[in-house]
Amino acid sequence: MKVLWLGGWAIYANEFMNSVEKNWPFMDHRYVVPARDWASIVSKNEFDVLIGYSLGSHLIIKEKIYQFIDKPIYLLAPFFDLKIEAQLGGKISITQIKYLLKWIKREPLAAINDFYSRAGLDDNQNNSIPYKIEDLIWGLNVILAKGVDLMEAENCKFIIGENDALIDSKFFLRKINNIKNIIGASHNYKTLLSHIEL
Repeated sequence: MKVLWLGGWAIYANEFMNSVEKNWPFMDHRYVVPARDWASIVSKNEFDVLIGYSLGSHLIIKEKIYQFIDKPIYLLAPFFDLKIEAQLGGKISITQIKYLLKWIKREPLAAINDFYSRAGLDDNQNNSIPYKIEDLIWGLNVILAKGVDLMEAENCKFIIGENDALIDSKFFLRKINNIKNIIGASHNYKTLLSHIEL
């Protein structure tokens, strides 16, 4: 089975894939950074299952990939709009995102590690940035842009942590039917991964 993973903002591919391969060592995995060229890779449709995490999930929702791909899609820690002002389940203010955008241009590593700490991803802290600074900036601009309305799709399964610091799990439970709420879990992918049924 071929599984394509569309990662989250500022996530280290190697660490993410180490966790993935511990769970499914005998599958063919490919990781895609959430950068400008992500859609060109996904559109090739060279996979059996598509799995997004955080920003990756948002990109799948925003570009309505689920309408064009008749394959199972898992959305881990998804969001329609991360900005609290949009009232679509996000918990982060526009001011906070704009500050992070300015900070990452000056001190990228400090900005990323602070984000990890706030998001419950402390065990991801590192001594180097995870991928190109221009792609990190691109991702924050996507988050700042207008989000998307609610959606449902039969081939999409939502997985969210009850205690996610970035996303209101109660909002998603009210609005989405095909969702699994992981009790005690945060935004950390390491916990969410174990609840995917491949």
